[in-house]
Amino acid sequence: MERRATLDLGTNTFHLLIAEVENCQIQSILVDEKRAVKIGAGGINQGFITDEAIQRAIVTFKEYKQIIEQYAVNDVVAIATSAFRCANNGLEVAEILYKESGIKIQIIDGEKEALLIHKGVMLAYTPLNNNALIVDIGGGSVEFVICNETTIHFKQSFEIGGLRMLELFQKSDPISIEDTQKLIDYLTDKLQPLQLAVNQHKPTIMVGASGAYDTILEMVYAQYGLPLTNAAAFQIDISDFKKLHQQLRYLNRTERLALPGMIPLRVDMIVVACILINYLIDIYQIGSLVNIRYALKEGAIVDDKLFSKNEK
Repeated sequence: MERRATLDLGTNTFHLLIAEVENCQIQSILVDEKRAVKIGAGGINQGFITDEAIQRAIVTFKEYKQIIEQYAVNDVVAIATSAFRCANNGLEVAEILYKESGIKIQIIDGEKEALLIHKGVMLAYTPLNNNALIVDIGGGSVEFVICNETTIHFKQSFEIGGLRMLELFQKSDPISIEDTQKLIDYLTDKLQPLQLAVNQHKPTIMVGASGAYDTILEMVYAQYGLPLTNAAAFQIDISDFKKLHQQLRYLNRTERLALPGMIPLRVDMIVVACILINYLIDIYQIGSLVNIRYALKEGAIVDDKLFSKNEK
């Protein structure tokens, strides 16, 4: 049994997962923390990480380093994604954080990110009979994987994440009908490679990995007064999602935050995320929606190659 720590350095959120791992399986989760670092705020669409974001990242790294030391971890892997790989100063920021904490950062490309998300999802859910479309909506990028139990048919990362969509299209709050249509047109243009793959492989299930999907699940359950268990996989009725989507479109930030199940971390990007999800359901004729609470960090922590690379 090996005790590992993974830092998932997302555009909006920095996650820390500490778990005991054996035979490429998570045996027990000891720590699952997240901080709204917002490393991409103010610079995501201009290609740089701001000084303010760097300072927030340093504070979080120091906090995480203390937690890691408390748990006598055997090895640590820190993975940086869209905000780092697309920023002109991404490598520089990774070096700053290494000097402040002693934790090396691996900046991964979009294909590797999609593979790790797939690995994490498959720890909790296996699409048995039909092809599934795995979707992970991050702040900087969105990863798509079309797969079944045995085969990955398509995998690609698109730099159209929630923060990018928010800064580009949500010019008012609530978002206007005109800006909603502009966002939909943007998605139609950017997701052409995905459309071709969907036409070929015809996924009928959407598997939403963590992030915005977790908040949607919590809000749907809250509306029915239902308690959430510690399970890693949940079914969401598409009609329930659509009702929530319609409600969110016409609320401002304060009104959204007052809804049961909403959290401050998601309140700004939840509208554009729901527009994307609704678009995918309608255009690709998705018949079933599943929320999986495992994603990149869980996939990373069981990936022996990542940890062996970290040792070199």
